[in-house]
Amino acid sequence: MKFNSFLVGELFDIHPTTAYKMGNDELFSHKGTTLVLSNSSANNGIGGYCGLAPTEQGGVITFSDTTTGADTMFYQADPFIGYPHVQGMYPYQRDKWNDKCCLYVISCIRKSAGNGWSYAVKFNRALVKKLSVELPVIASSDSNHKYTVDDIDWQYMQDRIAELDAYLKATGLNDYELTEEDKEVLSLENQHLTKQMLWELIAKMGR
Repeated sequence: MKFNSFLVGELFDIHPTTAYKMGNDELFSHKGTTLVLSNSSANNGIGGYCGLAPTEQGGVITFSDTTTGADTMFYQADPFIGYPHVQGMYPYQRDKWNDKCCLYVISCIRKSAGNGWSYAVKFNRALVKKLSVELPVIASSDSNHKYTVDDIDWQYMQDRIAELDAYLKATGLNDYELTEEDKEVLSLENQHLTKQMLWELIAKMGR
């Protein structure tokens, strides 16, 4: 399999999610089931639920620009309400980026981002756009071929995530408690390993 480097900014339009202009007390006073995002690295970035209409459609990646790493980066499958400082990653080729491809690229972005972030150098959208990720491409017989996003092997990414998903189900690792060693390997602060966090293992296992 051949891989090529792409800038995240080549793949996604990154800008703030749309939030209601109100405080949390007012926002959550409207009872309901609409997802409301937050600047959290827990619960897929979901801060709660309310009865207002979604401001964003699903099928995008989100992350907070108030933190010091990629732990708040999640795939949002369902419509949701945005939140201050929560950025959305909107694919330029939206028809290509299904849930599995998004989960794959999240693991690649986390690997590329590493741990060199601080409150002086936050994980903001300007820096995320400049991150380089290694993605699978369909190999060309032309040795001088310049690979572009049109050469990305979408099926490989889907198959890789599907394989991992099947492995997790077969081994019962959908609900697993992290050891200190696990956290160090995965570069995660969370105590509990959710299913989406396990996609990170792809990057650690040689794609």
